[in-house]
Amino acid sequence: MPLKPDQFGLYHPASNDDVIALVNFAREHKKSVRTCGAAHSQSWAIYTDAAMLQPNVTNQSPPEVNSNEINIILDQMMQVELINPSLNIVRAQAGVHLGYDPSDITGQSSEQNSLLYQLWHNYKLTVSELGGITHQTLGGFISTGSAGGSLKYSFQDNIVGIHFVDGHGRLQYASRYKNIDLFYAAMVSMGLLGVIVAVDLQCEPAFNICGQEATVSYDECQFDMFGESKDKPSLLDFFNSVDYGRVNWWPQPGVNRLLPWQAQRQQQVVGFSPRPYEEFTSYPEAAEPVISIIYAILGNLDSPIRLYEKVQTGIIALEKVINSITDYSQFGIFAPLFEKIIEALKDVSPLAFVALIEKERGWIKQNLPVILQQVINIFQSLDSNKLGKLKGTPQVFQDHAPLGLPMDNEASDELLDIEFSELWFPVGRTNEVMQVLRDYFDSAANDQEKLTRTGLFTIEVYMAKACQAWMGMGYSDQMDEWKEGAVRFEPLWFVDFDEDPALAFYPQFWQLFKDKGIPYRLHWGKMLPNLGQPGSHEWMDYVRQQYPKLADFLALRAELDPEQIFVSDYWRGHLKVERNGH
Repeated sequence: MPLKPDQFGLYHPASNDDVIALVNFAREHKKSVRTCGAAHSQSWAIYTDAAMLQPNVTNQSPPEVNSNEINIILDQMMQVELINPSLNIVRAQAGVHLGYDPSDITGQSSEQNSLLYQLWHNYKLTVSELGGITHQTLGGFISTGSAGGSLKYSFQDNIVGIHFVDGHGRLQYASRYKNIDLFYAAMVSMGLLGVIVAVDLQCEPAFNICGQEATVSYDECQFDMFGESKDKPSLLDFFNSVDYGRVNWWPQPGVNRLLPWQAQRQQQVVGFSPRPYEEFTSYPEAAEPVISIIYAILGNLDSPIRLYEKVQTGIIALEKVINSITDYSQFGIFAPLFEKIIEALKDVSPLAFVALIEKERGWIKQNLPVILQQVINIFQSLDSNKLGKLKGTPQVFQDHAPLGLPMDNEASDELLDIEFSELWFPVGRTNEVMQVLRDYFDSAANDQEKLTRTGLFTIEVYMAKACQAWMGMGYSDQMDEWKEGAVRFEPLWFVDFDEDPALAFYPQFWQLFKDKGIPYRLHWGKMLPNLGQPGSHEWMDYVRQQYPKLADFLALRAELDPEQIFVSDYWRGHLKVERNGH
């Protein structure tokens, strides 16, 4: 064995030669190889087959050591260097995090060694667009086709070259000008072509952003979320008008509000003073622990021992919750019981806590629509409810682009551990998609049923520029309906909930849009259908049909990795990669 694994079972190559040696060893000894970035994807999508013995969640630790499997992490390959100053081309090793990753399992990530920090401080450069967070590694971010919210700019436009080690142990290089098909196949490849070791990025001069986020009802919103008004612009008009944008949609009964976030580019100026965006009111440090415990309670009513154990083991920080609540009465009808639950988590035995929840859960479920409405009113209060001169005004912010574009960076992975399935649609179908969702939610027989459809948390709606990456969710050949870009729909789910959302929540959306004949693609790093459930193969058949270059990708994949050392059973099933000899 060329390298030894650490206590987590991860291998830490420090050079291209180390990666080549690991791949050659794996091929010669019939072992499988997968590469972990920041573990921000679903765990089954990241790791080797042993991961499928664990929950399929984000931020999951690597599987137990298996002698037939090699899981790589590139924390020793994080260098960034300017290789072409005249064209602003930077070569960054794939293990570098975009920004600081507070959950980095290796402890190597810092603000100073991140890609964005080095670009900004060493070269006065940055990238064109970023996602909502920047915890990911460069290799992981591009491998899953991740994106921020813009129809004008794309991180993929910055990518001009990709270096990777294929299944033969060869160091491959592909760019927009050399090995072009290989380049567009490798740009979004889920680790199935090999181990990406470095990426060449054509950056641009650093810039700032300014923007605002409103919290408004449907009627108060300056655009029509559903594209039916003759007097207001549509959501699609909004997306087309801004440089960067997102809408957080709360469609729950009695809530019905929108948080449109928008930003425009600004040139850097002397004396610029940042005014950072703040999520979850003006006091996010206090809000996050309370939101975390409330949703953990509501999501574990049928298995309260899970909540008790998470608190006792410190996964949910009860002390932070207690220190953050100054007035229980603000929680309305839930206030007396909420205070009693917090006290019980602090003082009573597990049996007593379970007995309390079992006694009260019928009342909680019956009143859940009202409880949720009152909770959301606290943390996502309407601008029209503000006092004095601030009444009706949005939050205004300005920042350096690497800090301001990832608007969710300050949200804690520990307190708000979120996962989701992300559906991409042709952007021209935005109005149709939003109307289908609204009508589906509103057709529920009662408020409780509507909550099972909407979920308890927010739904993020983004857009994305079209791309040429063969397996990119926004792929377009410029002759199809994807050519103007994509709209993306992300209903968020708390990892702390007791139900599996791949079985209990997301299938309704996969089926709904298939039944409507609306084409959609699924983010490769997020929740995909569990192939053991009814309907899953039909949903994945429908998704695969939306990728016209899939056959070309799989053919090229077979050439680069004929022994299938990079193909886990998870990907074999979802992409229909037949085993060798079949």
